Amino acid sequence: MINRWAASERADLKVWIPPAISKTDLVRAAQEVAALRQSTTVELVDDPTEQTPAYVVQYEAAGWKALMPDGRTQALGLAPAVSKFASGITMRAPMFVNLPPSTELKQAIKLGPGTSRLSIEITKSPQEANYILAGRMNGENIEYAWVRPGVTKEDKQKGSNPLPVRTDWAAAAEKLEEQAVTLSRIRGWLEIQASTSQSFPYALALRKTGTDEIIRQGEVQEGVKYDLVLVADEAALKRLQDENQHVKQRRIYVFAIDSQGNSALLFNRRGDVENLYPFDPDKPPMQQPKLIVLGESGMIGMAPPFVLDTYILLTSEERIPDPYILEFQGVISRGKGSDTPLAKLLEGIGTASRAPKTDVPLNWSIDRIYLRSMGKP
Repeated sequence: MINRWAASERADLKVWIPPAISKTDLVRAAQEVAALRQSTTVELVDDPTEQTPAYVVQYEAAGWKALMPDGRTQALGLAPAVSKFASGITMRAPMFVNLPPSTELKQAIKLGPGTSRLSIEITKSPQEANYILAGRMNGENIEYAWVRPGVTKEDKQKGSNPLPVRTDWAAAAEKLEEQAVTLSRIRGWLEIQASTSQSFPYALALRKTGTDEIIRQGEVQEGVKYDLVLVADEAALKRLQDENQHVKQRRIYVFAIDSQGNSALLFNRRGDVENLYPFDPDKPPMQQPKLIVLGESGMIGMAPPFVLDTYILLTSEERIPDPYILEFQGVISRGKGSDTPLAKLLEGIGTASRAPKTDVPLNWSIDRIYLRSMGKP
């Protein structure tokens, strides 16, 4: 009989960093980009997540190459002959030139094996990556961001992927490292799977306050109040009753992660106060409540930015001594840490190596819902 669970050690995030070039070559490439602003054949794209480019020029191991609108690629050589390539385009089209990092910048970004950022893997090609490092000219400066490959403006506005389309633009290696850890933390929470001896027979949802409308997918709107609720899985309750079992009490924690990597603890902010559910585990499963309201009615509201948010229900037989390990801004956790195996696992998601030194008991579960917040009609 399995009575322990070991966390996966696979990477939470895969990133691709273009091959580095010397500062001299990077300046030459930047000059080519600056010249494109005067081009009559291409419109230079500053942010591929705000304007979808028809052409993408980037640097790879074999040199510069252009990705064409029809999916073909064209080699441009070791020197960045972007202006010459652009002059051959017959119809004016948007183009993004992805500037590679300098040798010094790439060496300063400490990710993957041999660093403290073991949850992040650097891939050999952009096709394998969740994010690529993209560079652009901003005035006379070069800055970089982690960008989801192939993302469009429509993905940002209506896409179903809860991962951010890109991070903020930055120039410092330390900032780029922190952003990668933020992305790793988000993806870690989206991907981690609990293994439990008895699944919790309730799912997370929002309920429009004052109504019976239950929301587990779709849109939620600014100006509307919502209740945080647990909805019974009646088939699971019946199965437990048929097997002459009771619903095991769990401690309930709920937090939300927005697409900027910020996590807010929604319930239970008071630790172990009134967070054991169901209240009466001795009742037969089919007599348990079909809906449980967590916290105060109407405590959930929407505010800008309006994005796709991830709501996560964490249940555990084991208490989490400091639930604020679930609340963070970017890479900064508010929690003080803990010696319990589960808390160590949760605190370390996306920040280093996922697996704790001790196995985690089979007494916790995760449920996620993805809701897109919208402004007032």
